[in-house]
Amino acid sequence: GRIIAKETFKRENEVVIVNNGGTYTVNMRITDGKTEYLKFSLYAPTIEQANTIKERFLTDPVKFYDTVIEAIFANEE
Repeated sequence: GRIIAKETFKRENEVVIVNNGGTYTVNMRITDGKTEYLKFSLYAPTIEQANTIKERFLTDPVKFYDTVIEAIFANEE
């Protein structure tokens, strides 16, 4: 399950850094090629921070997804 999902996400995820004239938006997408599981953008004040966000996301996209899902359902009983 989780290992297979992680390998699939590594192959299919996308990260694009957009230059907004001195600041940056890091657009991230988690997909298995058929289903888009998560799509989000983060602001970064410098290209260095944008690259750090990109690298950390690409290292473990499943962790990003799990963290968002956990935050959404944390208080649910």
